[in-house]
Amino acid sequence: MDCGEDAEAAAQREAFEELGIELPGLQFLYSYRWRSDVESELIRSYSALCEGPFVLQSSEIEEGRFWSLDEVERCLGQGIFTPNFEHEWPRAKKALNETRFS
Repeated sequence: MDCGEDAEAAAQREAFEELGIELPGLQFLYSYRWRSDVESELIRSYSALCEGPFVLQSSEIEEGRFWSLDEVERCLGQGIFTPNFEHEWPRAKKALNETRFS
């Protein structure tokens, strides 16, 4: 987040900067503090639906692809995802199942 920027505005800005998409209908899911041996940050998660087109910013993103929920589940614990993602996945999956973009 930039100084004085709220979390939703930051999420919308980052989606545009990194993916080239506008997300006018963000839905707040949850918030928590992530702590590891090297960092501490406030996580605020949102959901949104977007069909693209996507324009990946190469200075920010190495590659992009779509993952099915089953693919994510099969790859957990294999060193493919960041520790933060592995920690957050159960919470995100639960929140998405509860909201289903309603």
